[in-house]
Amino acid sequence: MQPLSIILIIDDDPIARATLEALLSDGPYQLLFAATGAEGLAQALSVVPDVILLDVMMPGLDGYEVCRRLRASGKLAEVPIVMLTALDNHDARLEGLQAGADDFVSKPFDSAELQTRVRTITRLNRYRRLLAERARLAQLIELSPDGILVVDAAGRIRLANQALARLLRVDSGATLEGQSLSAWLPADAAEAWQKTLTPATPSLRLETELVRADGQHLPVELIAGGIPWEGQPAAQIIVHDITAEKNRRTQEEAIAEERRRIAREIHDGLAQNLAALRVRAGLWHDLVEQNPAQMHAELDQLQAFLRENIQEVRRSIFSLRPVSLEEHGFFPALRQFLAEFGEQNQLAIAFTVRGQESDLPVSLELPLFRIVQEALNNVAKHAHARGLWLDLDLARPAEPRLVVRDDGRGFDPQTLETAARRGHLGLKQMRERVEQGGGRLEVQSAIGQGTTLDVTLREGGPEGGGA
Repeated sequence: MQPLSIILIIDDDPIARATLEALLSDGPYQLLFAATGAEGLAQALSVVPDVILLDVMMPGLDGYEVCRRLRASGKLAEVPIVMLTALDNHDARLEGLQAGADDFVSKPFDSAELQTRVRTITRLNRYRRLLAERARLAQLIELSPDGILVVDAAGRIRLANQALARLLRVDSGATLEGQSLSAWLPADAAEAWQKTLTPATPSLRLETELVRADGQHLPVELIAGGIPWEGQPAAQIIVHDITAEKNRRTQEEAIAEERRRIAREIHDGLAQNLAALRVRAGLWHDLVEQNPAQMHAELDQLQAFLRENIQEVRRSIFSLRPVSLEEHGFFPALRQFLAEFGEQNQLAIAFTVRGQESDLPVSLELPLFRIVQEALNNVAKHAHARGLWLDLDLARPAEPRLVVRDDGRGFDPQTLETAARRGHLGLKQMRERVEQGGGRLEVQSAIGQGTTLDVTLREGGPEGGGA
């Protein structure tokens, strides 16, 4: 049902007001009346009518002055004003036009003329207001940072803003109009929004992905609700990019998984080593008296053992998460770490990246950083190397490959298990870290020929944290 047009009649003559009421009461109008210019101004400011019928000859504020004041008001400047006048001379009408009147109706009233003029001017004013409202709405839609679209019952896009075009990586919103929304959404999401077309169905919030024009997937939240569009059921959908939110969640999950991993390492490594040390300490009482020479050897081993485990404790504490990774991002933090590590250990370190650095999944940043740390710690402790080369291949971002090569003294890979049992846990922990995430670690080394670690990680491995 169309809303009634509001007509404000300002006339000091009660007979004229009654006549106008009789002539217009059968139309689609809501009639308001004022007997003075001041009263008419107050009512106009209160309701902002669609049309004002204004008598010229009134005591106090006459029609010309009221018209000028109406036009001086920002709120009322565009309201159509029809002046009612018994004056039929050129000067009187010219003064009315100069005051801001849009039209004139002569007294006594011709009923057909009055009804036609009022009907025409209200229709034009409604259309003008509708255009203005649409223009304001269009501006709001275009200024929105979120994608906004309207989809009809057949699933065709009827309206789309530039923000949506940018999210989908197409030329413009106009490019999307007429296309099927299902081409850009997974099947379950395409079915879900259609439920909002049913009357009285509440709005829908759904996390899903957009399939962009270049084939990449963008995590988004859809907020959909039913609206009428050109007289037919439709859905208005807001598309919000949640990449940052997903990354934050992923980082939190990675931190939680890292803490669980550290707890496992402490339990499986340090805690068991200390338990073994406690057992051996029980034997030292006898050695002190029976074999002092062997006791000295035991104490030497104890010092080395404690040194190793103290370093492991410090690394575990630091492993909660490097501050530089939070503050600067992965690659700046990694380059800073390599520079400082090389300077502290007198190592020449070369680092190369193949592919786009921005393609590395956030979930793999912390595992990759940890692997670099552990690899370099092993080099500093055991390799006696002068040069170190790191190559990170991001050709497949979800499965990055890191190769770490040094020119140190190398070792026999067959001795890894023996070294782990003696408390040298670096490579053992690194292998566990990689394999728990569904990745792969290969070690190539020989005495006097350096060591190469070839690590491939996998996003979303069995434990959900990458590596």
